[in-house]
Amino acid sequence: MVYYNIPADFDIQKIKQYDLLNKKFAYKKVAVKSFYGNLNPSQFPSARYPSMLPCVDFKKLNRYINALHKFNFEFSYTFNGICLGNEEHTKEGARKISDFIKLLLEIGVDSITLSNFKIIDIIKKLSPRFKICISTNLQSMSAGTIKMLEELGVKKVILSTDINKSFSMLKDIVNNAKVDIEIILNSSCFLGCPFSYSHYSFISHSDISFNFDAKNPAYFEFKCAQNKILHPERLIMLSSFIRPEDIKLYYNTLGINFFKLVGRHKAGRDYLKNLEVFMEEHYEGNFFDIFSGLQGDTIKDMFYLNNRKLDHVLENLYHNKIDYSYNYAHYIKIMNRLSRYIKVNKRLKK
Repeated sequence: MVYYNIPADFDIQKIKQYDLLNKKFAYKKVAVKSFYGNLNPSQFPSARYPSMLPCVDFKKLNRYINALHKFNFEFSYTFNGICLGNEEHTKEGARKISDFIKLLLEIGVDSITLSNFKIIDIIKKLSPRFKICISTNLQSMSAGTIKMLEELGVKKVILSTDINKSFSMLKDIVNNAKVDIEIILNSSCFLGCPFSYSHYSFISHSDISFNFDAKNPAYFEFKCAQNKILHPERLIMLSSFIRPEDIKLYYNTLGINFFKLVGRHKAGRDYLKNLEVFMEEHYEGNFFDIFSGLQGDTIKDMFYLNNRKLDHVLENLYHNKIDYSYNYAHYIKIMNRLSRYIKVNKRLKK
């Protein structure tokens, strides 16, 4: 069975539609299993800018979780800010976190996604059976790392997106792991991005009043957008994005059954439509459409690449034992060959 973990939009009226989507794809043994999100504003950070997330208080979160449970969906709370200012290491800070976790347990949160080991210790004392998931922010990318996390009582690990196309590493992790292994499918991050950790740390120190302006320029976002616009060909091979058509390689061949879709910080994103494409495992049209999450985005308006041109590329790499982690030069050759299929918007050529 293939399970999806998707962003919560906190719209109770849409939950029924996700249930219908599960029924539609039941024949494929594919289903949405859990939704994730967090309070906003919150005294504790997550891995997204609060100003870009929906406003959710405890009452709204409680109602949403109750509605999810009626359809046998789970809710995972994202407590995955990369930095808490060392507050967790003080008695007062630990007490605040403990009280907060108790409230989450009371309203029916099923699991919690973390980037902080001290919080794991706090949770284990409060509720040993509470399901702990390790965030991708911790950059887990080896069987040895997973083993140590297992010993801490972790039940699921969301791997670093840096190894999404490192097949040998993924296979070794799955073969040795005793916990659930989850990967992110639609991240637009580049493999091995040197800015990622600093970016997540920056987000951890941003509150709900933070907005980009002349005083707070979008430094990391600008660097990322610049790279994508100047080198759209890199998004084909050197990004962590996995096409819907390639998901079967991960569950049929590598043995990964848990997949996560990101994008809760993208205002106006149609989660249902985006999810359906991935569950269908097929998309006709512009590769950059699905890369941008089927929403208005600069990259999809600037470039066109027939998604069919990428069929079997990743599969062939796997079968020919060409691995991103140690075949970078080969990846570049393939990327350059495929880049000739990218068409630039005529307006940009003027």
